[in-house]
Amino acid sequence: MSSPLQDPEREREWRVDLAVRAGPAAGGTVAPHGFALVLDRSHFVSPVQWQALRAGVVRGAEAFAAQDYLAMVLVDRHQRLLASPAQLGADRRWVAAQLDGEDVADGANLCGGWLRARQQLDDALWVTGQHAASTRRILLCSAGYPDTGIADRSTLVELARGARHRGISTSTLAMGDHPNLPLLEGMAEAGGGQCYPVRTDADVSAAIAEERRRLGLRAMRGVVLRLVPSDGVRVEPPDGGQLSPHPGGGVTVPLDDLLADEERQVVIHLACQHAQWERLRAAQAPLAMVHTDGERFTARGGTEYRTVLLPVHPPM
Repeated sequence: MSSPLQDPEREREWRVDLAVRAGPAAGGTVAPHGFALVLDRSHFVSPVQWQALRAGVVRGAEAFAAQDYLAMVLVDRHQRLLASPAQLGADRRWVAAQLDGEDVADGANLCGGWLRARQQLDDALWVTGQHAASTRRILLCSAGYPDTGIADRSTLVELARGARHRGISTSTLAMGDHPNLPLLEGMAEAGGGQCYPVRTDADVSAAIAEERRRLGLRAMRGVVLRLVPSDGVRVEPPDGGQLSPHPGGGVTVPLDDLLADEERQVVIHLACQHAQWERLRAAQAPLAMVHTDGERFTARGGTEYRTVLLPVHPPM
């Protein structure tokens, strides 16, 4: 913790730099993961882009593990299930066979396609649910311009957020030269995933490979930083950011997955009246307590819940 940023007579303020670090990835049994690809072939995607997406998906499928499960949904004015969740296996030619002969079409019912993918992963819970360390993830490959069905950005973002709380995360592949990044980045952020700009088949396959690589390197998931200030102490987010209130008191900062040996930096501000600071310092009481909660992966493919408590004391 740094020295006070300012020292007025009536209030003191501090910048607190927190570093959350995950340990090494657990070895041992590798749990399968469930993926659902939502492929946008709407008129917002050029024929060249569509061919790049098809080729990239076929190449990217080689990055999945043989025990992973994959579903595919095609989106235009409607949505169509190309493949229910099926184990990839050693021979990936069936992925290319599902896309053979498909071309661009009119309309972009992105919400319908995303909901169909969510339903497929919900139905596949019986498969991945046998392994506590498994993850279910939607990969929305799209230019991001819905014109059929639900098209409101805030609604789509909230749908991704809700699915994340049900154990289904969302990443997006933003296709083309001018994708709708506010929508695609918003869904990925709310869905606990990543947004990848893609233009070529190599970009698509690299994004899919990176998604699978990140899942394999996870050391913890669902990590949440909770700050509980002492009486009279305010917690303020830096640089106009936002902090979410916690039902049990204090505020939270979601960190989601932590990769092996990854360090995540969190900066907050604490402030209180000068008299209260003197009382806390005299009593050797903390300005706040930091709770770090999350699930750590075990070598047997399971998880165990971990909580770390850290007091933040006022400077002497």
